[in-house]
Amino acid sequence: MHNSDDIKSVRDQYETLPYPPLEPESEKKVLTRTYTDALDIINHYCFEGRENFNDNFRVLVAGGGTGSATVYLAEQLRYKNAEVVHIDISEASIALARRRAEIRGLDNIIWINDSLLNIPKLSLGQFDLINSVGVLHHLVNPSQGLAALTTVLKRTGAMTLMVYATYGRNGVYQMQELMRHINAGDEDIQSKLGRCKAVLAGLGEDHWFSGTQKYINDIKRYADAGIYDLLLHAQDRSYTVPELYEWLDPCHLKLLSFIAQNGQARHIYSPEAYVKDKQLLAEIIKLNDKEQQAVAELHNGHITKHAFFTALTPRPEPRPTDLDNVPIYSSQYFTNNVYETTAQAVEKISDSYIHLNRTGCPTVTVKLNQYTKDIFRHLDGKRTIGELINLIIAEKIRLGAIVPKADELLQEFTAIYREMHYCDRLILRHKSVDPYRSEAEMQDPITAKYVHENAST
Repeated sequence: MHNSDDIKSVRDQYETLPYPPLEPESEKKVLTRTYTDALDIINHYCFEGRENFNDNFRVLVAGGGTGSATVYLAEQLRYKNAEVVHIDISEASIALARRRAEIRGLDNIIWINDSLLNIPKLSLGQFDLINSVGVLHHLVNPSQGLAALTTVLKRTGAMTLMVYATYGRNGVYQMQELMRHINAGDEDIQSKLGRCKAVLAGLGEDHWFSGTQKYINDIKRYADAGIYDLLLHAQDRSYTVPELYEWLDPCHLKLLSFIAQNGQARHIYSPEAYVKDKQLLAEIIKLNDKEQQAVAELHNGHITKHAFFTALTPRPEPRPTDLDNVPIYSSQYFTNNVYETTAQAVEKISDSYIHLNRTGCPTVTVKLNQYTKDIFRHLDGKRTIGELINLIIAEKIRLGAIVPKADELLQEFTAIYREMHYCDRLILRHKSVDPYRSEAEMQDPITAKYVHENAST
């Protein structure tokens, strides 16, 4: 059984300092996109690219906090026959989340103020997708929380989870231990905050934590809520890659894929990203996936969180050799006219390789073969792989050029896909699945509504 005192300390924190403390009014101007919750990525890794999210699709956001994942998922599912259930222990956090949803006019969300540990007795039914990001590691017994979520996961469903990673948070845990010594016996949130701010103000530049720019930026962005959540949280534990697998195993959950954050995750969990000695790499890649990922995590040393998809019944990723799949640029990289601008950039290349760059992400290098430019030119996020191939063949016939064989084009497309999929630049959806709404399609009507209202007043 869970300890009510332990839950109370966490609840009190989030009642006083909801996290992240986002301003609901910002919804009028921008949709907050969460890297774990894009439907195109979820569909690719969890449902073979074949889920249309339209047949009573049910989502549970367990520990939804101030609502970023809930609102983003509900907005993507706005015109679907789907439902999002948001559960959280903090009334203050739910109030912020509800206000954000109200501003967007979302009516496909159910709100529940309770602990996720009580989910098995709430008669919520079964879910196709469960999101619990940044939550389970704040439980005294994360395994109990994971088991509770598994009881309401459909056999065909999937979970999106994020828990802290051990090695990249060494500086954080050093600071947490320091503050436990200083704040011993004091449970007052404001006095603990005051002492922590004083410590941070006097921290030397060579301190382990001082060099962690990501956390310094979070503190600047989220102020008191950021400081408390990071350095003064009542419950906080982390996992290494082997510990993740051990944690999932009693619930019979299988890790499907790590989730790319800014294109990095699949890259940083791969030994190829670090080991340059070919003989050594050949030995390492003989290891199973878990061991290879453990090697990569230790080699990297800076991974701060593990975000991943997991399921009771694993299913394969959609195949680039299936001619009925549609290749699409993932929403992590999607910008207006991305297909046209990428094709134009590739068309100008005269070297043997194409280098696709994006700030903060590994460079994607694609070998320029005979039909590479043709493939990029006709890649539009709407055509299937089969249609893409047939279009190129028809074009070559019309121009009186050398006509490639379909298998030859498929082989070249597969090589391009392999390189671009390495960091989720290119993913797949089945032709039976409706195109995903772009960020502009989701946000522009909301922004226009409030611009019109302001003009009227």
